[in-house]
Amino acid sequence: MKANIEAVRLKKVLLNDKIKTPERLNEVIKSDVGETLASYLSGINKLSVELTGDTESGISVSISLHADGVKNINLLPAN
Repeated sequence: MKANIEAVRLKKVLLNDKIKTPERLNEVIKSDVGETLASYLSGINKLSVELTGDTESGISVSISLHADGVKNINLLPAN
């Protein structure tokens, strides 16, 4: 029980820290999302991330971007 309470407190502290510095969190998410999507999309530009909400009601993340196309992904045939 005590570990659960401590985990909840830690989560609140981390979320509050990130919400208080939203520019930093936006840049981290933007970088991670950009790197991940670059595996599937070509010519990604105009990538933006917007966080809204708070730790009490929840946080919404909106991501928008423009890509020139989808990369050809070679998949193994299904058996």
